[in-house]
Amino acid sequence: APAPAPAADLAGAASDVAVFAKMELPIPAALPPLKPTFLIGTGYCREAGEEHDTFESWADCSAAYACVAECQESAACVAVAWAATPQTPHDGCKDAGKPRCVRYWTRSGQLASHSDRGAREYRCTSMYPPLPAPP
Repeated sequence: APAPAPAADLAGAASDVAVFAKMELPIPAALPPLKPTFLIGTGYCREAGEEHDTFESWADCSAAYACVAECQESAACVAVAWAATPQTPHDGCKDAGKPRCVRYWTRSGQLASHSDRGAREYRCTSMYPPLPAPP
């Protein structure tokens, strides 16, 4: 029997943006299941609370599964914004014909509460349930 493909080779199998937007990632059998995620909205992720721009971000050309899986490895990574076909040349992803992943870390404990809607090809997804709306 052939050896299973490395995880990096299988990560592209989960890059269907329509499925990702519904948070029902198809996970190849060789990869572990992801923890539940929570769709916040369309665009880049933005934080809750009074302080703005407290997120630190790191981006690359990861497939959807790899984008979420790497974020879930750290409690400080609170959200991701992922696009199957990025419209801007950031990180060389558009020119390479690859998706783009932006991971958001917090040092202040803030969570993603909304998206900026400016980059409509992205879907902001939180690793934590959204905070309840104030009464």
